[in-house]
Amino acid sequence: MHAAPDPRFEPVLADPAEPPAARWGFRTGARGTHTSRTIMLDELSLLLAAVPADADRRHYADAIIDDNCLGKRTAATRRASLQRLRELYGLDARLLLFRFFRDLWERFEPDRPLVALLLALARDPLLRATAGPVLSLPAGQEFAPQAMRDAVSDVAGDRLAHATIDQVVRNAASPWTQSGHL
Repeated sequence: MHAAPDPRFEPVLADPAEPPAARWGFRTGARGTHTSRTIMLDELSLLLAAVPADADRRHYADAIIDDNCLGKRTAATRRASLQRLRELYGLDARLLLFRFFRDLWERFEPDRPLVALLLALARDPLLRATAGPVLSLPAGQEFAPQAMRDAVSDVAGDRLAHATIDQVVRNAASPWTQSGHL
């Protein structure tokens, strides 16, 4: 006799046209949040403290927009923050990666920067492009940003200007530093 599948481990999207990775919460392509933001660790911490782990997608939006749990001065900055946090983390309990993330966030408080980085890597292709140069860096060696620039350029192609690639490198260095890699 076979046990029924656990619905907690079912993908969020039933649309067979979606790439399999998207059904679990991964994002692909040549665009990413790190053109304008970092992993927003402070905002994420405030949001997750304000919203229970079993909340649905709407609760996250309400906490940011209506309750202003992030302390933003204008509705426009609240909406922009919600958009960027959704891009980076999903903020949807139907996404398997987000459910795992929330569980790890609650269990391993000292490791929250690393946990946030891991989900952001899964959801931001530009940040993910920076993983090779950072993870291949020998311990104690100074980081040279050119390797990260080259990796981002390879993913983005000619879609991003040099100044934007430099911004991605600066923004991507932050989570790698917060997680203890740099």
